Amino acid sequence: MIALMTAIAGCVPSESVQRTEITQTVLCIEGVDTETFQMTLRVLHKDTDPADPSAENHFLRGVAFYCTGKLASSLHELSIALSIDPAYYEALSLRARLFSETGKTDKALADLSAAARANPENPDPLIERGNIHLSLEMYSKAGNDFVNAIKRSPRSVIAYVGLADIHAAKGEYDKALNFYDRALRLDPDSADAYTARGLTYFETSQYVRAVGDLERAGSIDPSRSIRLAQSRGYAHFHINNFKQAAEAFSEIIASEPVPPSDIVTMRALSYFNAAMYDKAIADARLAVDLAPDDAKVHYNRANFLAQLGNYNEALQSYNEAVRLDPDYFEALLNRGKVYFDTGKYFRSLIDYNRAVELRPDLVQGYVHRGSAYVAAEMYRQAEEDFTVVLEKEPGWVDIIIAMSELSALRGAALSTCVWLNKAVTLGYSDWQYVWDSPAFEPVRQEGCYKEIVPPSTKEDILPVEPVLPSPAKPGDTPETSLKPPDIFDFSTLK
Repeated sequence: MIALMTAIAGCVPSESVQRTEITQTVLCIEGVDTETFQMTLRVLHKDTDPADPSAENHFLRGVAFYCTGKLASSLHELSIALSIDPAYYEALSLRARLFSETGKTDKALADLSAAARANPENPDPLIERGNIHLSLEMYSKAGNDFVNAIKRSPRSVIAYVGLADIHAAKGEYDKALNFYDRALRLDPDSADAYTARGLTYFETSQYVRAVGDLERAGSIDPSRSIRLAQSRGYAHFHINNFKQAAEAFSEIIASEPVPPSDIVTMRALSYFNAAMYDKAIADARLAVDLAPDDAKVHYNRANFLAQLGNYNEALQSYNEAVRLDPDYFEALLNRGKVYFDTGKYFRSLIDYNRAVELRPDLVQGYVHRGSAYVAAEMYRQAEEDFTVVLEKEPGWVDIIIAMSELSALRGAALSTCVWLNKAVTLGYSDWQYVWDSPAFEPVRQEGCYKEIVPPSTKEDILPVEPVLPSPAKPGDTPETSLKPPDIFDFSTLK
């Protein structure tokens, strides 16, 4: 409620009240230091006779009650003031604000309409009414309010920001940015305009520009820096400025007695991506302490530990995530990957089977499970899973190469060549891998294989005898491309 905040802060006309203490009391709505406010409040109570029937007296008492959080008493005093003087602009404005803050929107709109009539040259009540209409998605009424505010004050930056906000809310971002630009031409130091434009840049994934505007807004008005820190942090994260992202999230954490676990998690992710692993693990632990019943924080901690090779602790955290949420697809998938990486292929298949059961529409489960089937030498099942993957992602070259290897292991030269040829048509050229893969040994002397695969120096010199790959040992990675992707980073970042 930016516009009304400004209006109320200066709502006592200097010609009617000259006392500094009353002016400062009114400013409590924007915030003054506690000692000054308490002093001026004592003066106000001492100098004011409750029996005085003047509208101004009841208005000032309404302000005093509002500033001390006694909203019901404030509403009572403001209503008395307005019963004495129904056109009391400042009382209407403050009561509208009070109604708005307590969810009485219709009454707030009625008071703002009365305030607009009482002070026909002031754009503020129209701007505030427009903001309420905007929050209710009543875009036409909001637009009329902001346009009429501009008619009253052609250089009203907040009104132009309001028009921009309407377009942003409707997804008309180019129009929104045009109005934000116009507002900044009117006032190049408008923190409101920089804030709103920066958030719109963020919504449209223009993160570099978002960072610039949000930082500019914070430098103009330091009081909003912490409020914008979360958006700045996410914007920095998106453009890989991980240290700056961590600094922004740290602002929020330092300002809260009990920091939000999701912000702590985002700082952990930022630290991890900045290779500040000790701090990342410490934050992941803190997030768990803050939200021990949240499966997500255990999952994120497990991901960090797994990627650092600390598999035992990672499994403990994955286990806790799955205990809290037995249908946690990503946790099952990544726990299965840890089992796979430690040679526990059949144990990994239990998690992969459950993951596929939960999300049969996603290819990740089939890729992981197919890889585990290969490691367990269950080649037919592996082919079935990779066939499903290619039905969903027909251009996945690594899976096509995997199918060619499975065909070669069966000695099916024609099928091997069909898959290899398909990979070549998609641009595959990693012949060093093909030369090194033992899976192709059974078909290396076949004519179609030689037509597709260029000869290696080794093959030119020495004949190659077909050799089947030896069974995988615990902890080994299968000697084919058929291995799961790395730990999936299904983080809290949206």
